[in-house]
Amino acid sequence: MRRTIPFLLFLMLLAPTAAIAAPANVEAGLSPESRFYWFDRMAERITLLFTLDTQDKSQALSKIGLERLAEAEEVESQETVGSLISDYLKNQRQADDLAGDDPDTLVGLNEDQAEALERLDGLIEQSRGEHEQLAVQAIATTARLLEKQAKKLEQAALSGSTNVAEKTARAIDKTMTRLKKLADKITKRSAASATISEKKTADELSEHVLSATAKHLAVLEGLLGKVSDSAKPAIEKALERSGKGREKAGEAVKRRGPNAEAGDDID
Repeated sequence: MRRTIPFLLFLMLLAPTAAIAAPANVEAGLSPESRFYWFDRMAERITLLFTLDTQDKSQALSKIGLERLAEAEEVESQETVGSLISDYLKNQRQADDLAGDDPDTLVGLNEDQAEALERLDGLIEQSRGEHEQLAVQAIATTARLLEKQAKKLEQAALSGSTNVAEKTARAIDKTMTRLKKLADKITKRSAASATISEKKTADELSEHVLSATAKHLAVLEGLLGKVSDSAKPAIEKALERSGKGREKAGEAVKRRGPNAEAGDDID
């Protein structure tokens, strides 16, 4: 016990730095199967406790959520995988709630959620049964969070400077590129599916991903006629790059229905 107290104090001193300096591509830390895993989780709680700025806390929560998915990729227990996916969703929702309208925070969350979709799709390929369905639901939720972030990014671009509009366009362009690659991967998996159930799951995932892509595309098209002339080249370039897959993305939104809005059914 005497050794534990100084260690916890040391973690408390490091906590605020850890929240702000989290890497863009999150890797798994200690395995949940390690007997020292609780140290890792305690350090996270201390980090969040001493991260007072809401934007910093939002980013920290998002990175912690990604770490849960990275850990899920490395464990064998399907029960543990399911628990880690649930923890990811909890952290990502909290991050979204705290994000506010800060452009840098929104850009970071958008990137994290695109990465989360890729990780979740990988988990689906290695999962079966109950926890496969949990991963499918997590993809649906993450895709809708992405759509919600796209709308927030649009508002930030319209109310901010030319630099904010350009940064928004680049971020959305980057996210759409990742989403289209993921949609292509899922489509190929659907074509190669051995069972009707596997094909149905792949088609459902593809629709969620393409719908998120379409919402990002719609934001770029909406910004083009509203931002200053100096910001238009960055948006036009992103739109030009997004030409491939535009029709598929539009069809995905139509299948969801005319009343589907970003953020629907997030819970």
